[in-house]
Amino acid sequence: MDKKRRSLNIIDIAIIFALIAIIGGAVFRTYVNNNVFISDEKVSIEYVLEIKSTEKEFRNLINNGDLIYAVSNNAPCGTIVSCQKNPSKTYVTDNEEQLLIKYNPANIDINITVTSKAKRLSDGYIVGNNVKICVGLTEQFRTDGFMFTSQIKSIKEVSSNSIG
Repeated sequence: MDKKRRSLNIIDIAIIFALIAIIGGAVFRTYVNNNVFISDEKVSIEYVLEIKSTEKEFRNLINNGDLIYAVSNNAPCGTIVSCQKNPSKTYVTDNEEQLLIKYNPANIDINITVTSKAKRLSDGYIVGNNVKICVGLTEQFRTDGFMFTSQIKSIKEVSSNSIG
């Protein structure tokens, strides 16, 4: 049996580069399709985060004027303009299947209103350094003194003049 020694020639290299380009194009296209920008222009938005059932001891760690950051990439995602702290409540049913509100005196619910500049997507917004937000999404954020998981309850565009 004779053994042939095979080395890479120019055609083999061209095929390898073509495969890399096809795979790279597919990955890029998938990313672009998942984040369809309506425009590159940044708009001013106001969004509300809800933190459910937080211990009362943490109530003073979130304040108006604090910067808020995404935990995933440490990107600044806006400034807190309002912070509402309410008694924590859950919904339960009793023996007759009536819906009741049960308050937990040891915990509070916090609604945080944040202003930011953002790029519009077809299904939400991009704030900070590539942090996607949309209503209903649960995301981890932090301030300089507190890390929390919250759900995005609402997002609205506001005039540029109302963001400081």
